[in-house]
Amino acid sequence: MPAYTITINILQSLFPPWRYTLVERTAKWGVDWAADSGDGLLTMKMNESGSSALLRFLVPGTRDQFIVAFGVHNYKRWCDIIPDVEEYETAMGTHMLYYNSDKPHYQKLWAQQSKAEATNKAGYKISINFDVADGENLKATLTIK
Repeated sequence: MPAYTITINILQSLFPPWRYTLVERTAKWGVDWAADSGDGLLTMKMNESGSSALLRFLVPGTRDQFIVAFGVHNYKRWCDIIPDVEEYETAMGTHMLYYNSDKPHYQKLWAQQSKAEATNKAGYKISINFDVADGENLKATLTIK
């Protein structure tokens, strides 16, 4: 079975105090996060298809937060955005919803989208685009503006 890498480029056009900060990252089924590169790139390495990871972002001092998901399912990439996350919700608690066929999150794995876009209640646009959407070395851009 092939191993996969997803490199995520995070771009924000927001300035403090409204800038989002990465506050949580999860990993499932053989995912390892490489050390942060310091240049806005995150790299997740997966042992095989069927793996995924979630990132939760928060504006410090507020309740404004969102979650993004990245993964490979049936040998194809997938992604999702949850634009408005309640204060008590975490990426860890949300992650398993993607693997429960009774939940709407489950359909995101099967949709295998290479792009996702959402606007949160605060009016900020969050988008994911897989710049390299096929193969084993995938590259995605997460844009917040």
